Amino acid sequence: MADIIIGDVTGTETIKVADSSLAGKSNLESLISGTTKFSSDLPQRMDLVNFQSATFGGVYQSPKIKIDQTRTLTVKAGANTVITRYTAHDSPLLGSDPTVPKIAIGPGDYWVSFEVDGTLDVAGAKNFPSGFGVTVDLASTVKLSGYTLFPSSPGPLPTLGDAIRAAISNTAILGSAADVRKQKPGTVYVSDISGTVTVGGSYSLPIGVNQLALAEALVPFKIAINPAITLKLGGSVALTGDYSVRMWRKTDTELVLGLFKKKGTTLSLTFSAGAGLGANAGTTDLVKMFFGAIDPTIDLATSGLPKSDPRYDAINKVLSDCINHALQMSVNASCAASFGDESAFVYSIDLTGDPAATDAAINAALGGDWSRLSTLSTAKELKNVVGGSRERKTSLAINLLGLFNYESVSDFVKDFTVLHNDEDGSVTLTDRATATRIAVASTPYLANPDRLRLVLYEAMIATAAYSAAGGKTTSSVEISQSLLIYHAKTNPGALRKELRLAVAIGELTPAQLDSIPIRNPKPAHVLIDASQKISGTQAVNMFFSDSIARTPRDLGSLKKLGRRILAGLLDPSDPVDERRIQVLNNDSIWAQMDSQQFPQDSPASYSDWYDVTFWSHAIHDTGTPLAAAIDALDHVPVGTDPSTDKNFTDKRDALRKALGEVTRDTHAAFEKPWPIAITYALAGGSTGAAMTARWDGTVQIPIPQQPATQPNALAKRIAARS
Repeated sequence: MADIIIGDVTGTETIKVADSSLAGKSNLESLISGTTKFSSDLPQRMDLVNFQSATFGGVYQSPKIKIDQTRTLTVKAGANTVITRYTAHDSPLLGSDPTVPKIAIGPGDYWVSFEVDGTLDVAGAKNFPSGFGVTVDLASTVKLSGYTLFPSSPGPLPTLGDAIRAAISNTAILGSAADVRKQKPGTVYVSDISGTVTVGGSYSLPIGVNQLALAEALVPFKIAINPAITLKLGGSVALTGDYSVRMWRKTDTELVLGLFKKKGTTLSLTFSAGAGLGANAGTTDLVKMFFGAIDPTIDLATSGLPKSDPRYDAINKVLSDCINHALQMSVNASCAASFGDESAFVYSIDLTGDPAATDAAINAALGGDWSRLSTLSTAKELKNVVGGSRERKTSLAINLLGLFNYESVSDFVKDFTVLHNDEDGSVTLTDRATATRIAVASTPYLANPDRLRLVLYEAMIATAAYSAAGGKTTSSVEISQSLLIYHAKTNPGALRKELRLAVAIGELTPAQLDSIPIRNPKPAHVLIDASQKISGTQAVNMFFSDSIARTPRDLGSLKKLGRRILAGLLDPSDPVDERRIQVLNNDSIWAQMDSQQFPQDSPASYSDWYDVTFWSHAIHDTGTPLAAAIDALDHVPVGTDPSTDKNFTDKRDALRKALGEVTRDTHAAFEKPWPIAITYALAGGSTGAAMTARWDGTVQIPIPQQPATQPNALAKRIAARS
């Protein structure tokens, strides 16, 4: 047994701790706190003292603890130790995670923790198994804590000094399954450490394909595709971040082993090994699988994209980066709770069955590979944020920009390149000329988000017009729009403003939106995903007030609609937005702006006027040439290729020219939700528009349904306001 001097500035006493403990192995000599009442509490029964927690300066004869030939744990100098007593008022111990068995502290029960801060060094190795649940690159700060239960029965409670001695003796380095099996029931071991965790499995990621035409598109469309694609990944995922690894020896036979993401932190993610589209899991050739899903007959080699083409690997990498981004957003949003550290992987392990396989899985997890636990027969999976067969609901957006400007998918492939949008993780496939408009010049294959949003909106207007002009001679082309917003952290005002799209598309009423609580002053891992689909009939409605008579929409009515929709997306509690709303809703001020007289106290109103005005003209000015093109198409004899009819091609060229003019002036500096909100309004609703939103690890939109027999306070408020 090792002797340790423990106390405060008023006095000390000596206690004995186990040689096998962390303190014993490091030859801890003394623990002295700067408090003045700790020493007097040591001989008192632990339920009769006022002591709660204190920080100590630990003096170590050997602060470097050699774990093995490669790993060394160095206890930091100075204030390096914390001792804490927990009572029923602190229940549950280590917080309340819905997926983890709670460690309840009953009346009369107590826990004591012993925490040591240090650094783990790995000599000359990167991505090395730490023994603490992750792999590390050379070094990582680490906090090791041991928690010991002192129940009210049987027998009397110990003194505070004896309880602390027991807690220190029970706190050891548990770096292997053999060490874990020696862990005493009624103890919890926690290591806080930074590093990488690897998990394996198969899971799916839905892909939303947005097919868009540029202003110079072919009419009627030569291509008509509506792929429903799901990305199925099989292989390993590496998650890097700050973790807390917990081992609770619940009973003699049960170990609860969990990996928790530290509160307020963000994980980075990389997937590797097999990946594929549709049912073709097991390949990393995303290019082949993606185009195969669009057009099963395509031969990339003969279409101008052989594997020897330098674009091939680049495109494959961009698709992989996009998948990483989507999965990373999904995983972080899945473990972003505000109540504390959020569980990522949790298992209840029966230590009595199949000892060889159980120990191998535990050893692998302590080394950073948590894959084996998911298939271990003696382990019950309580949570896995990556997955097994769990489907991640975050959609991966693929924009086929300019697809309808080609005779075939093969022609498109010959001329296209790919861009990745870091803002939302989307991928845009487009011709090289268009790519130069939206690319970041200094970084190949990276899109500028603002320029991309502008071009996508221009293309959506053109696609809607051409879809309407295609009429009876072309397959119905469903126009897709999507919006994905992700913030690692934001503020309640900005979040509330982005959520206003839910009202604009009929997902929520204003009262329901107001009732959604945002309690966290910094909402974390906000993920907003919205989408809708526009049919050919709805595309016609976008440009005509009377679709039968093909009467172009009135310019004044369009301006009022644009003003109303934009005002609805602004935050009335924000002073700048409030003034913008006042201007948007004031006919007199708007008329003055039409005469180039702009309010001095609302500089943003010029942009609002410009955007709404030129958007209105884009829709209005498209109406007349679009009606002429549809009328010409109606007169093309049945069975005749419209592209050979001079009257139709003349009208088509006039429409093409008009679209080139109007989209060129479309500014699209609107609020991000504008394209979906205004298209929903123009199409007359019923677009299937939907929106989901989650933050702090909880889905808030759609509003979760509560059991009818026990409505919660939120549901009652919503029902009352509705």
